[in-house]
Amino acid sequence: MSTPVQSTPDKKNSGIRIPFRDKAAFAAGSITSQASTSIFNQLLVPIYQITLGVNPLLIGLVQTIMRLWDAVTDPLVAHWSDNIRTRWGRRRPFIFVGGVLVALFFPLIWLPSDQWSEGVIFSYLLVASLCYLTFHTIYSIPYEALGLELTDDYNERTRLYAFRAYIPQILGLGVGWIYAFIQTDFFDSTLDGIRSISIGIGLLMLMTALFPAILLRERKPKEILNQKKIPLVRNIRETLSNRPFLIVMVILVLGSFMASIFSSMNLYAKIYVLYEGDTKAGAFLHAWVSLVYSSVFLLAVGVSSWLAQKYSKRAVMYGAAILTILTAAVKYLCYNPDYPYLTLIIPLFAAPIAAVNAYVISAMMADVAYYDFWKTGERREAMFTGVASWLYKFAFSLSGLVAGALLVIIGFDEALGGAQSDLTKRWLVMGLVLGSLIPGIIDLVALKFYPLSPEFMDKCREEVEAREAAIEASEATPGATPGATPEAQ
Repeated sequence: MSTPVQSTPDKKNSGIRIPFRDKAAFAAGSITSQASTSIFNQLLVPIYQITLGVNPLLIGLVQTIMRLWDAVTDPLVAHWSDNIRTRWGRRRPFIFVGGVLVALFFPLIWLPSDQWSEGVIFSYLLVASLCYLTFHTIYSIPYEALGLELTDDYNERTRLYAFRAYIPQILGLGVGWIYAFIQTDFFDSTLDGIRSISIGIGLLMLMTALFPAILLRERKPKEILNQKKIPLVRNIRETLSNRPFLIVMVILVLGSFMASIFSSMNLYAKIYVLYEGDTKAGAFLHAWVSLVYSSVFLLAVGVSSWLAQKYSKRAVMYGAAILTILTAAVKYLCYNPDYPYLTLIIPLFAAPIAAVNAYVISAMMADVAYYDFWKTGERREAMFTGVASWLYKFAFSLSGLVAGALLVIIGFDEALGGAQSDLTKRWLVMGLVLGSLIPGIIDLVALKFYPLSPEFMDKCREEVEAREAAIEASEATPGATPGATPEAQ
């Protein structure tokens, strides 16, 4: 039977401290949960639009259909994971099966040939993406839910997700070079390159996805073992009625939606604004920017994590929102065709923002789930994860459709190559500027209403611990009233 993680008191908190082995096992799982999604999103447009020539509106349509499918699979998997009871726990069976399936299927996404018609390529992408997405959901929703319940301590949640944030970015040092590398003479073609690289990525996913499934042990307080199954509709309704959750969703979903609409123009701006259609030069510059970005990100995680523990998650998010607005001005100044490598300055501002968002929002989600447990007495971590995942992915995919439409509206034409109009080039840059300015403003407004402070969460934890102690005491005392405090008995 699974055993609880033991708590280790520190000077400020008596909350649960997670052993290093468990943190490492949880972090390894992010390669399949997060890094693989990042690789898919980064390579989808370069491979299917630039290399295979699929209309950007069709790619946006695929992304939107994927999110409609998410609307079904995310809540269902979350509901199953919250309500299942097995000898291995509520999360680990899903993590194991989903991890194996998604890793084995990942290389199949990149099989289309440039000899296929656009309609055939579109159909293949749609079917392959939906299969991949289903397997990824089976893995990622329970995996993220497991992370939400690993500790009851406010600061330990910050440390856990800050620790995990390093893994995707260490991989990010190389991910940004994939598109550039597969265009080198090392491969017969770009398509040959992505097929070869994707096999290696799939093997890495297969190895690391099993770490959380095998090594972690789920915490099972009395409330989980005795909790009755929650009906699906009520589970969703109560999740969406949680006010702190809705505020976090405004920051995550609405801000990310606006950012994603315009950030998808990033590679286009490098290729067509800075290098007049030279895809190879644009890809290599993009790779260098990614390298600087990941390096600064790794440094920023440690600094911002220290600040979040010293002050609060909300305070660090405020700082990131202000920096996001400043980044808009930096982008406007640095996209200069005469000095293309000025864009290497942008990651110095953008990477700290991403570092904060990469782990603080996840840690805030853990606070939200624990707040809900304190308030309702029910554990629904997977449903919070499922609803958040669907909203985020839907916004991201809808942004792809909007971005594709905007490319058409501003006059972008793949057939023109580097001869895009001055108006098109100007709006590619302005899109990147708006992609920072608007999310920064949204975050500043939303954070004013976020209520979960360190002091309040400590109070919630103390009351939950007292409630659990009362249950244990009532079970140990014949005739005692379940849930009553020791004093009441």
